[in-house]
Amino acid sequence: MATGAGSVPLYNLMEDAATAEISRVQNWQWIKYGVELDGDGLGVRVGKELFGRASTAQTLDDFLTLDAYNHIVPTPP
Repeated sequence: MATGAGSVPLYNLMEDAATAEISRVQNWQWIKYGVELDGDGLGVRVGKELFGRASTAQTLDDFLTLDAYNHIVPTPP
């Protein structure tokens, strides 16, 4: 059982959870500040139409994985 100290791998996907959190926050910030992606020379403005769900919320949830844990980690009786 996790005690909130350190880290716990879930199905060998610990790094994936951290990557998901970083990506989600970055996407949310890009939408909020209207970032323009110009790596391909096309200058695509980031907006809600490029993303869905957690990235388009008016406010940013603390952690995407907190809700996900309820679906993948069994609750002790």
